[in-house]
Amino acid sequence: MDALARSETRRRVRASAGVTYLNEIVAASQDSMLHRWDNRARNRVRVYVTPATVANFQPAFVDAIRDAFAEWGGTGVPVRFDIGSDSTNAEVTFRWRIQFRDRAHRPDRPGMGPGRAHSPGHGHHRDFRSQGAPARRRRRAAVALHEIGHVIGLDHSPDSTDLMYAKGTIRRLSERDVRTAVLLYQLTPGSLR
Repeated sequence: MDALARSETRRRVRASAGVTYLNEIVAASQDSMLHRWDNRARNRVRVYVTPATVANFQPAFVDAIRDAFAEWGGTGVPVRFDIGSDSTNAEVTFRWRIQFRDRAHRPDRPGMGPGRAHSPGHGHHRDFRSQGAPARRRRRAAVALHEIGHVIGLDHSPDSTDLMYAKGTIRRLSERDVRTAVLLYQLTPGSLR
C-alpha cells in the first residue's frame, strides 16, 4: 500500500511540472523527501521573534515578519503560526545578526537578510542581520516572505520569476510559489522513493 501511495504522489508531483516547482525541489534534494509541517492548521507552529539586540534594529523588521506570516496564511497553505510564543517552547526562532559568517552564501544586503534553513518540524532558526543602512520596506517584506517559505517547507525555485528563487529580486509571491506550497500540503509527507 505504501508503494502505491508513493507512486501516486510521484505522479502528482511530475504532473505539476510547469505550474509548480515541487518536481525540481524533489529532484535537487538528497533524500527525495517531502518536508512539511503535519496537522498544524489547528495546532499552530510556535514562533519566537527575539528582541532587538543588534545595531540598526528597527521595529519595522518585526512588522515585516508578522506581515509575511499573514500573507503566507492567506494562500491556502494549511499551517498557522503563533508568533507570540516565548523562547522556551518555540519551534521556529527568528534571530537578528550583525552579519553572517558565510558571506558566500548570500551577497551583502543591508538591513535584513536570510540565515540558515531547517526542515519543517525539526526546529527552525531564521537569522536576520542588521548591517549598514536598514533595507527598504519592500525588501524587508520580500526577505521575510522568502524565509517563511523555507519555514513552511519550500526550497529554492529554479525560476527567477518566483520569490523562492535563491538570488531573486522578486518582491511578491508568484502563482508558482503559492501552487507549490499548496500542493506540498496536499501530498503525504515523507520519501518518494
